[in-house]
Amino acid sequence: MVSNGMGRLSSALVAVALLGAPSGALGVILSPTAVVSNSMGETQSTIDATRNGSGLSIPFTSGVTNFDTYLALGPVHEWIFTDGSEWFSTLGVTQGTIVYDLGASYSVNRLALWNEEFSGIQTMGVETANNAAFVGAVAVGNFLPIDSPFDTSYPAQVFDVADSVARYIRLTLTGPQVPNRGTYVSMGEIAFDVAPAAVPEPVTLSLLGLGLGAVCVRRRVSRR
Repeated sequence: MVSNGMGRLSSALVAVALLGAPSGALGVILSPTAVVSNSMGETQSTIDATRNGSGLSIPFTSGVTNFDTYLALGPVHEWIFTDGSEWFSTLGVTQGTIVYDLGASYSVNRLALWNEEFSGIQTMGVETANNAAFVGAVAVGNFLPIDSPFDTSYPAQVFDVADSVARYIRLTLTGPQVPNRGTYVSMGEIAFDVAPAAVPEPVTLSLLGLGLGAVCVRRRVSRR
């Protein structure tokens, strides 16, 4: 049987756990904050075009807008090569890696890819890590994006990745989707479905410390 004191403590710890739970039960859409590396080079526009929302028909607020709610609106990406909103690798480079920084550690669940319609990605491997050197990296998926409709604005493709807590995302890419459409690889935009990482907040740790202290005091009193 649990004493009244222990019962009160258990209730307090439950309340503490709820206070310390991540605030976003539903995932939000997040753009990477930076590109750490890009082994494939750039043509026409920079790799940053894949993370800044340029070319999307409907904008979103990174880290705030709900992932599913946003994609349900049907946002498409502009297909015009010359507007600077699409990334193309260096001519002749058809495979390599891109590393993105999310800016903090998150629980990563899915990704949305706007696969460029002329020379888009053919295969995409995804790894996550909490360090830019990718020590202890976790492989979370290998995907085959489909060819987006030619010469028209193209929709997002959503891929489920194995759940992981990570700050850095490494893509290993090959392409193009259709071999006779140039000797380079291209992408419109990428974004991730994330939730706050389940790490106890400082206030939670402090309250837990108080609760454990109360247990120790009660045990000392009961032994007298």
